[in-house]
Amino acid sequence: MEDRESVVVGTLALGYLVVAAGVSFALPSETGLQPLVALALFAAYVAVSRIRFDVGAGYVSAEQLVFVPLLFLVPLPLVLVLVPVAFALSDLPDILAGRAHRDRLLNALADSWFVLGSVCVLGFFAPGPPQLELAPVYLAALVAQIGFGATAALAREYFVGRLTIREELRSAAAAYQLDVLLSPVGFGIALAAAEVGPLALLSIAPFAWGVSVLSRLHRARCDALVAEHEAYWRRFVRDARRLELS
Repeated sequence: MEDRESVVVGTLALGYLVVAAGVSFALPSETGLQPLVALALFAAYVAVSRIRFDVGAGYVSAEQLVFVPLLFLVPLPLVLVLVPVAFALSDLPDILAGRAHRDRLLNALADSWFVLGSVCVLGFFAPGPPQLELAPVYLAALVAQIGFGATAALAREYFVGRLTIREELRSAAAAYQLDVLLSPVGFGIALAAAEVGPLALLSIAPFAWGVSVLSRLHRARCDALVAEHEAYWRRFVRDARRLELS
């Protein structure tokens, strides 16, 4: 990262740590800890975070498939810790392979502000297992998730000066479409796990596989568009040179 970006990302990361610590002590949680369930969801979160769609200057992942069950089946204070750690682990292969710098690990905290939105709403108004009659509260939690996440992203891009606010809003709107689409699926999985048992979490696998197929198709389409764009400009430069020599 450049110095300016390091300061901005570091500030967001430190801010998340401070606010998350305060929220952890302030919020009650009616969800008891089931270590095996928490470990399984954590591993699934790391894996699903690798299913990515390029959007604007960044990407969006299919994490909502696991994030929603995590909110209902794991104590909320623990969710504030598990999500950034999962983000860091999901980025580790790229760092070890040299595709990303180790400084990018700070993004695991700086990009986790969205967690605070959902955790605060659920912790204050609807802690415990999922219930259909509390759907308005869950919708508010989704809105808070998007609001916190988008605000942090806008602040980052504004102070780094890499994108305009309009460009970042357009990118955020496209990114959160996937979260909105996957939230009902995640809620259905959480509801089934609460009523039937933890084995219902295995239903995450087919949905994750389907989204991964779409991700690969999306990546192939993006690569094709980039190749087409590069080919066009190569032809343009070649023709311009011919005109200069003629």
